[in-house]
Amino acid sequence: MEGLKIYGLLSTVQKYPNVWRSVFVKECMPAITPTTLLDELEAVYSESQLIRQKEGDVFYQFCAVINYLGMKELKALLQWATGLSSIPPLGLPRKVKITFLGGCDTGCRCRPTASTCDLRITLALHLDTFEEMQEILVSALKESDGFYLL
Repeated sequence: MEGLKIYGLLSTVQKYPNVWRSVFVKECMPAITPTTLLDELEAVYSESQLIRQKEGDVFYQFCAVINYLGMKELKALLQWATGLSSIPPLGLPRKVKITFLGGCDTGCRCRPTASTCDLRITLALHLDTFEEMQEILVSALKESDGFYLL
């Protein structure tokens, strides 16, 4: 309460508790949806037009899979990528950058990787079909160690 008082927020919080409830009460935070998660993403494309086209195809499939995921998988994806179990009321401190990895061998089955420190997901350029993206992403979420295990 001292911190809120120092920044001049305590009286506002006390006056409008329902407005501030989602900031302080985890159960009142809005549920994650495909749209709220997609709004937090930003693709980082290459300079090369040829590579950029391939990256765009992969990002499109990634977004399509996000739209297909259920609530449980969306929460797992958010936690895997950011370390957070929900999107804060004011959003993430910055967009989650989606970067791309090329140069894999034919038949490669590498999985997407995430960095919670710099909010980045890296997708392999061979994940260019919905089915492959879904299979690999869901597998990465289910079989990776995550913050929920700590």
